[in-house]
Amino acid sequence: MSSPSSLPASASASGRVASALAELNESQARRVRVTCEYIDRMLVDVERVLALPGTPTLFPRYTPDIPPEPRAHLETAIAAIRASMQRALAGVHAPTEDLIPASREFPRRN
Repeated sequence: MSSPSSLPASASASGRVASALAELNESQARRVRVTCEYIDRMLVDVERVLALPGTPTLFPRYTPDIPPEPRAHLETAIAAIRASMQRALAGVHAPTEDLIPASREFPRRN
């Protein structure tokens, strides 16, 4: 049986997902944010490997062997994934965390 909606199936499914996401409670919304944060950290790791040629290190772990075309494709895909996560986070009104000042990463010695 076909859907009475005139929207394509993917748009209809996307609308159902957005509707379901909008109904999350605070705990569920926080879990979505934590999961997106984890995915983002994995994407940062991929970007770090893609950025190898300009990375000065005495002990390289990887050799830069990814050709420019696949590298560009990966960078585009990463941007699309982040854009999707950003829309999902906005849809669930996911809580944000306070940012930690970068200076705290480097302890001061008196």
